Amino acid sequence: MRTRVVDILSLRQHKIDNLDLYAERFNPVMSRETFLHYLDPVENRKQAQFYVERLLAAEALILISPI
Repeated sequence: MRTRVVDILSLRQHKIDNLDLYAERFNPVMSRETFLHYLDPVENRKQAQFYVERLLAAEALILISPI
């Protein structure tokens, strides 16, 4: 499904920032340390700054999940 979506968007000249969290071994479990800083935006963003910047730059977001 991801390949089809990327192909269609590419054909329509959309800029694509393709991110595969599984391939990056992203851990979706919130650690105790993360939980302690969850409501502090500055500390919270430090751990995910790379992803936050990419999300803020996006005009649209497409999520493809195996669930």
